Amino acid sequence: MIRCSLTNFAQEQGFDDRFHIHSEFMDTSEFRERLYTFDIGFAHTSPKIVSNSGAAADMVSCGVPVIVNDVPHFSHIKPYVVVKADLKEMIMEVINIHKKGQPHLDVLRKKALEAVPAIGYSKMAQKHVEIYNRAIAEFGPSTTKQLVGVVEDRRRFLNKDNFITVTCPNSVWQILLLWRKLSTLAKEGYSFRFVVQNTGMMEPSILSFVLEDIVEVHYADVGMDDDPRVARIHSRSLAQNMTTDIVRWLKDGKSFADLFGFIEEDSNPYVMNLGEFAVNRAKVVIPDPTDVALINVDDEPMLFRATTILQNTAREGIVFKKLIIMGKPTTERYARALYEKIVVGTSIDDVKVVIEDTRTRWALCDRAHTVITGWDDVAAYCLNNSINAVYDCRKEWQDKLVDELMKTGVRTSKFMAWDEPVTRR
Repeated sequence: MIRCSLTNFAQEQGFDDRFHIHSEFMDTSEFRERLYTFDIGFAHTSPKIVSNSGAAADMVSCGVPVIVNDVPHFSHIKPYVVVKADLKEMIMEVINIHKKGQPHLDVLRKKALEAVPAIGYSKMAQKHVEIYNRAIAEFGPSTTKQLVGVVEDRRRFLNKDNFITVTCPNSVWQILLLWRKLSTLAKEGYSFRFVVQNTGMMEPSILSFVLEDIVEVHYADVGMDDDPRVARIHSRSLAQNMTTDIVRWLKDGKSFADLFGFIEEDSNPYVMNLGEFAVNRAKVVIPDPTDVALINVDDEPMLFRATTILQNTAREGIVFKKLIIMGKPTTERYARALYEKIVVGTSIDDVKVVIEDTRTRWALCDRAHTVITGWDDVAAYCLNNSINAVYDCRKEWQDKLVDELMKTGVRTSKFMAWDEPVTRR
């Protein structure tokens, strides 16, 4: 559609003989030959893109005046290009440059060419050599003590005026658990920007409202869908940009305590802004939490396992007078299906279903005597807030994580649905 529109516009305006759209592979030599013919380069991208622009940098290296929008994608070349706030201003700048004529273009070309000695390959190679020589001279052979010194040194150079960007999968529960570590930096005045894989629901967006130091949550293809491109995803030291995936980390046999181990976890809980509506709604649903069990059902496996979990807890003498089956709007059918099963198949008299938004579901967990949950954001919320809970651990790494966090004083019990009898710790 865009290609056809541009072609038609060029024909209507009478410059189709000077108009070309190239969409096939072009080798480096031909690409650079074409760049040298440009009068003006134009590069616009979404603020959600997290990388550095190679195409715009290539244009700059050929002395082409380049107009870009004001996003992090072009941060490495900003001193050598024309930066405008948005697409409309960029287009107006093209017109202005054309009106000002050749002398102005020459000034912009000179500005672009300053990038080659400043940030070209030779300059960057020299900087690498300087860094490596400094590290060898300062620290010598690596020891634990010296490595700690390096981490602390790196930490001092973090810029509080810019976000710390954390790239991770599209997962609310992962970000909640990561925040156990990152909240330490938040309390020191750092702000965070999360970039998550752009697949699935956009549920992590809520976190910028719940945790005040998460300023932005963006979605992009960050290679977190079992993509072989991602070989080393776990940040080795504290930096302005960090990347991780808790599941991959735990599946490799490592402990959660060692993930981002260069950040000391704060023993004081961080504040989550659940909002007045969610807190008041939870009080209405659970006015007296003494004997209320809250069972969180958001997928088919939990629907099938829930009655078995209740039977096993009853076998251990844990009987709930009231049961609230909790679901969310996108998976409401599982909560309602479990209600039908329980009303027919158990002796619990007081059973009801509630379908709530994320913050209200978390507020309900705060009110319940016991939460029964599979592995999702509710599980992470309960783990982070020391809520009495029964976890349906379906994977070995989940089992390991619950065990590890229990050692830090989390009041919880654990249930693996295939175990007989129930495993309690």
